[in-house]
Amino acid sequence: MSLKIRKRLFAALLTLVSLAGFCWPGAIVLRAILDQSLATATPSSLVLGWHRALTPRFAQWARLRVASGVAATLSGVEIAGTEWPMYGAVFYLRATENLQNAWELDPRGLAPKEYARVAVEASAALIADPGHASWVRQHWGDGYLQQQNLFYRMLLIDGLATHLALTGSNRYRDLLATQTDSLALELDKTADGLLDDYPGQCYPVDVVSAWSAIFRADRLLGHGHTQRIQRGLRGFVGSRESPQHLPPYFVDRRFPNAQEAARGSSSSGLLFSSPWLWPTQSRRWYAQYERQYWRRGFWLAGFREFPDEVGDGLYFDVDAGPVVAGLGTAASGLGVAASRSMGRFDHARPLALEMIAASWPLPNGRLALARAVSDGEHAPYMAEAVILFALSQPTAPGFTPTPGGSTPGMVWALLAFYWGTGVLMLAVTRRLWSSSVVAGEVA
Repeated sequence: MSLKIRKRLFAALLTLVSLAGFCWPGAIVLRAILDQSLATATPSSLVLGWHRALTPRFAQWARLRVASGVAATLSGVEIAGTEWPMYGAVFYLRATENLQNAWELDPRGLAPKEYARVAVEASAALIADPGHASWVRQHWGDGYLQQQNLFYRMLLIDGLATHLALTGSNRYRDLLATQTDSLALELDKTADGLLDDYPGQCYPVDVVSAWSAIFRADRLLGHGHTQRIQRGLRGFVGSRESPQHLPPYFVDRRFPNAQEAARGSSSSGLLFSSPWLWPTQSRRWYAQYERQYWRRGFWLAGFREFPDEVGDGLYFDVDAGPVVAGLGTAASGLGVAASRSMGRFDHARPLALEMIAASWPLPNGRLALARAVSDGEHAPYMAEAVILFALSQPTAPGFTPTPGGSTPGMVWALLAFYWGTGVLMLAVTRRLWSSSVVAGEVA
């Protein structure tokens, strides 16, 4: 192959990379900055496009995951391999439901529940698959559906309730009804209003999510756990609160007052559910959360993972994700959903813009960085499903939207990076092409 041809092939490849990998993401970031829907409860059209792009890939992954039987071979300590597939499926279903509900208010194009029908069924099959319960069976034995085991049962109820809402199918209705009633009764009977996820491990955010799942299932099944849901608040207030006047991150129910301080990842997680359950208390919690954890500077906006006294060092764990300058990735990512639930678009918009800009959106609808930080082997689309859920989350009834939210400097910087790199690569391409022409003429 001649030097001229090699140069032209490299120039063509460089052009493709610059346009698809840099100029396109820059255009999407600019579109997001100009998109007024990010400051409203209506999901952006960007979210719908990403959801349509993810749907066939998610359907294929979920089907193959169940068929492989790999879930039954994993140890209970492999968090990404055990929890994340179910969690990702629930977030995908919830995002689909959010988009479907928005579509019904403005029905243009194909309904999300129609184009996502295969993925919805595959997600529900994964959630209900006994193989995907192997890890909790290791902790709780064969009675894993009858006692404690809150995290798994919460996901089971939430996912199957969403499947029923989207399809109207009674395929999982008996399992959903049995789990909804038994978990509501078990929670209601406890002295402290809490149950363990794993033996000796109670995470209050999951208890809030469980009550939310029960609430959502009740509306579909016609069951009535309203009084139990209201009594459920006792597990998170008064002496049950952390010193930050928020539900604690972790509780060891075996010992009095054994709890960890409230964290951003857990507080954002509970605040996208609690407004539908306990609106008055949720307003109090969000006010405390904003006062102690929300930070907005010129470059960045976000929620802290830890209280101020912990400091601003680097940190990472499976729940928080990377913590940089005190701001938590999970706290701020789930904070998009929490602030949208509360109608706080002055928080939701800058967080959403940071999320979109940092996700590296590509022309094929993939969010490259979100894909990179997911578990490629067991839950490759986890982060994308969470992003779609967060960006589509509606505002709870009775909450007045707070508009606003300026664009953080980080978003402008990433816009400059995408376009600057793309233009630079195109300039190099032009030089290569010109030199190959000259080489050809000389030859």
